[in-house]
Amino acid sequence: MRTQLTLGLVSLALTASPQWTAVPSGTLTQLEDVLIANPQLALACGKDGILLRSLDGGSSWTTIASGHADDLNEVVRTGPSSFLILTDGGIILRSTDAGVSWTSSSVPTSSELVSASRAGDRIVAVGEGGALLLSDDLGTNWSAIQSGTPNDLQAVWAITAQEWIAVGKNGTAIHSMNGGASWVAVTMPVQDDLNDVCFIDPTMGVIVGDEGNVLRSTDGGSTWVPMPSGTGLELDAVWTDLGNATFMCGVGGTVRRSTNGGLSWSAMSTPVSAELRDVTYASGLGLAVGAAGTIIHLGSGTGVPEDDLIARGLVISSGPNNGEVTLHILDGGLMDRFTAEVLDVRGRVVRSTGIIHSSAILTNLGTGAYLLQLRDHGAVIHGRTFVVAR
Repeated sequence: MRTQLTLGLVSLALTASPQWTAVPSGTLTQLEDVLIANPQLALACGKDGILLRSLDGGSSWTTIASGHADDLNEVVRTGPSSFLILTDGGIILRSTDAGVSWTSSSVPTSSELVSASRAGDRIVAVGEGGALLLSDDLGTNWSAIQSGTPNDLQAVWAITAQEWIAVGKNGTAIHSMNGGASWVAVTMPVQDDLNDVCFIDPTMGVIVGDEGNVLRSTDGGSTWVPMPSGTGLELDAVWTDLGNATFMCGVGGTVRRSTNGGLSWSAMSTPVSAELRDVTYASGLGLAVGAAGTIIHLGSGTGVPEDDLIARGLVISSGPNNGEVTLHILDGGLMDRFTAEVLDVRGRVVRSTGIIHSSAILTNLGTGAYLLQLRDHGAVIHGRTFVVAR
């Protein structure tokens, strides 16, 4: 049995243009969130206090001092030039000058806050261990609210001023009909982690999650039905421009688009294989961000994928035995940094490694196509396909 390797990075199914292009970010730090404030101004944030700002619609980026060393998880717009950032450790950052400078303030939780949504002056933020905070003054003051779940909450969405929904680990979903003051559990058809939620209109919503799960509601979030996503890989984020298109992204550089309210999805080509942690779209501009400082731009743009730096330092070869594949790390700067895993065509992990120094051997792979993923501190930063054939 021999191993045939494809050339280049992972390439997902292609559709007609427009497609995505890579934009240099200037960092290899994982980015968690991106926000488009207007056709020129965009902000992106991520691990270890990284904060980036663009003044040309996401075509180029500069690093901004956030003044915070912990993870920055989500940017929330509170005014034309005012923003909040949710962080780890019970801190919220605030800017009133379009993201140039930031001040910090404490909130009544020590839990990691990862997502927020806004309706008027009200903001609801959610996070680790079922943490849920509510503000009625655009984030100046906060109150802790009982969410009714101990599970991590991954995302929240304001369906209307009164109706809200939050989703999280282990198939968790909670629903509020009184502006976020109280919450009740929603029965879900899956128990996998639910990572993000959005609503196209007050009745029609989409949830994405692990194992390629896509759920759809047509009754304001009371009931949910699984929909075909076209992938078994983890989906991290979903965003809608309120009627025209809905985008979702995830592992392997995946971006998929729906124009019928989440009933069906088509794959879009992207130049990266890094995990994409967030996607957004507004007024014809699309941006997605993720592991290894990856930023991609919908439409015209220039740049080299950040994970191409890793591609040049990784060689995959067939081993002397049947079904054997050897990974070689050639760049000394990449040694003792990554773990690897191999997924089959159904998205199941069939082989995995510990931290790779200079090489790793994967054995007893059966005939078929596989996806190799490199992970850095748990985040997928590079992927490559290969085929084992007789």
